[in-house]
Amino acid sequence: MTGAVLQDRAERYGGKRPMSAAAPDVIASRHIFHAGNEAATKFVAQEFQSVGQGKLIVRLHKFTHAGRQLYNVEAELAGASPELVLVTAHLDSTAAFSTPYDAAHDPAPGVDDDASGMAAVMSIAERFVALSGNAPPNRTIRFVLFNAEEHGLVGSKAYARQQKLMNAPIVAVFQMDMVGYNRLLPRAWEIHAGYSASQDVEQRSLLLAKLLQRVSAVVAPQLDAPQVYTSATPEGDPAEGRSDHASFHACGYAACVASEDFFGGPEPASPAAEANPNYHKKDDTFIDGDFAADIARVLAAGAWVTAKASVAPDFANQLTARGASSMPREVDTRRTNARFV
Repeated sequence: MTGAVLQDRAERYGGKRPMSAAAPDVIASRHIFHAGNEAATKFVAQEFQSVGQGKLIVRLHKFTHAGRQLYNVEAELAGASPELVLVTAHLDSTAAFSTPYDAAHDPAPGVDDDASGMAAVMSIAERFVALSGNAPPNRTIRFVLFNAEEHGLVGSKAYARQQKLMNAPIVAVFQMDMVGYNRLLPRAWEIHAGYSASQDVEQRSLLLAKLLQRVSAVVAPQLDAPQVYTSATPEGDPAEGRSDHASFHACGYAACVASEDFFGGPEPASPAAEANPNYHKKDDTFIDGDFAADIARVLAAGAWVTAKASVAPDFANQLTARGASSMPREVDTRRTNARFV
């Protein structure tokens, strides 16, 4: 995946350009009260179909909120087993910090929050379709874009609870929320795995974060090593409960979220945060596509390693034992650039 492709997708989802030549309208806002939310939902479902080349099963997951019918968008790449690896972001946007703000009519481009994550998920899906060839991964991979995140993680809560009721064997959730804002060095970024309500859930989530730490040095050496937050971090994990990974934590699933360097920390010696000054504003129109693509490449590698690992109850032990030197060939240092670009 390239920065140019990811940038193009994020800017189309954020209304800087028409959705496509066949869909010349722009998505001015993805707020759930704006007509652009429905347009964006339909468009990304169609784009999943297009990049899937017949290998992705695309579904709309319906739920109701604020008196309206909304949808999460899911695209599934079948694996050899029903165990699931999720790669996710949120679909909706808001400009609530711009005042005055009329959610039904005003723009809320959200190019960083979270069109950057949407574009990363779509780009990873496209790459995994190519990587799968004629041999499916060991685990089934789902790419999911959640709606109504800005209203209290509503879409992901509905989805995660349904999966829990179905006893869905979700092994890992890799969430991306705001992965594109970076103007100054260092190229710092964060992974959040904290869940203070359950040490077991947090420890399994931390295994995913540590896997991302390891593959980061291999597939995106231009990035700083990710800053990993847990509930044991001084002052706790500031993203606990704040993004869609939290909905899966609450249902007992291992999950983590990656983002740009939004928070200060996790240690006193950590570099100062470079939070997006246009967070939840009408001016959220900038991302660094190359930076976002580097983060997406790390999440892609982590998800692919997880999906290709042998299906066994002791998967957590497999992750603990596996170091970068023993990664599957799909993320071997000699092959990674060719496989995940």
